[in-house]
Amino acid sequence: MTTRAVVFVTDRGFVFPTMVAASQVRAQVTPDEAAIIIYFIDMELAEITALEQDFAARGFQFVRLDSKEYLRDDTSFNKTHVPTSTLGRLALYPYLPSNAEHIVYIDGDTFMAGDIRPLLGLDVPPGMIAAANDSPWIYDGDGGSYWEGTRAYLDGIGIGDSRDYFNAGVLAFRRESWKDIAAEALAYFVENSERCRYHDQSALNAVCRGRRLVVSPCYNFITDYALVGAHNLCQPRLLHFTGGMKPWHFFGFPWYDRFKSDYEAHRRSFPSLGAYFKPLSAQQHAALTKERNRNVLTARYVLPWRRLKRRARFKDYQQSAHFDLPATASESDLTLQTAL
Repeated sequence: MTTRAVVFVTDRGFVFPTMVAASQVRAQVTPDEAAIIIYFIDMELAEITALEQDFAARGFQFVRLDSKEYLRDDTSFNKTHVPTSTLGRLALYPYLPSNAEHIVYIDGDTFMAGDIRPLLGLDVPPGMIAAANDSPWIYDGDGGSYWEGTRAYLDGIGIGDSRDYFNAGVLAFRRESWKDIAAEALAYFVENSERCRYHDQSALNAVCRGRRLVVSPCYNFITDYALVGAHNLCQPRLLHFTGGMKPWHFFGFPWYDRFKSDYEAHRRSFPSLGAYFKPLSAQQHAALTKERNRNVLTARYVLPWRRLKRRARFKDYQQSAHFDLPATASESDLTLQTAL
């Protein structure tokens, strides 16, 4: 019986991309190599059963969670694009199989662009987590109101160096370590929710200082990196579609329609996904395109040095940083349209 598990946590809003991402992981590892467990927050049993029947051949495990079991009624949330369902991962420990010693958590808004098996095979020391940096470090030194707000947010959760702030969309840890780490993070969130702009990610950063293995950004290549054209500096293996514009329904910069056919193929093959695919209206898509294009034009013509500096920071980081999980050149088959 395998001692490794890949876990996803989703609600109705992210079922569609989550099932696609889980299927892509299954294409790389067999059930004997790693279990894939999908936790559904506040969904009806009939909904989960329909998905389970549709995806029976993939060998997934399905578990229903009730958010009332881990959140107080008076808990407040910052309004961001981050779904509050992600807090469910902080309540996972009692629901993780006892034989699953090594866990990799992956957000549902991800896409496997290359070989992630080194990540799935990582042995994280007890008491630690493994994660890649989030975006603040590439903006550090830009100045302006965005950076000032980001700096204040980091100070609020006790992060002094922006390179110490990680993205919690891809994590590796031991099951027994998660029992304590998740409990600490959930307690921090409940008591300091006003500081937690990004919900459990904020809380995990607050309690995990000094307890992280640093993973190459190739295993958690966030949208901010694509916006500065860093895909030419790092061949991504796992893409993470951070921000509110997701490429299963928004086909603008930087991803355009690169993944449209993959998502459509899954929707055709698995009828149960139809209930969870919510296309944007023409008006919504036009508004998002206008917003994104305005930002692109600003980066290209008004503040071009900022993009160049961010790209240079990424290049230097790739060349000089020590990664506990590096990514050598590469099995990635990703081809992106030219950035900016």
